[in-house]
Amino acid sequence: MKLDFLRPLYEDFGDHVSVYLDVSRAAEDAAHAIELRWRSARGAGAS
Repeated sequence: MKLDFLRPLYEDFGDHVSVYLDVSRAAEDAAHAIELRWRSARGAGAS
């Protein structure tokens, strides 16, 4: 897998953030669960 395009992100200093979010759709209410996870992740960075 070629990921050279990401090099500027980890070589540069500055305000960057990485988010790892479970977006699996195995559950019946997956769309709602994913929305709640996104909302929680956005809220966690707001402080």
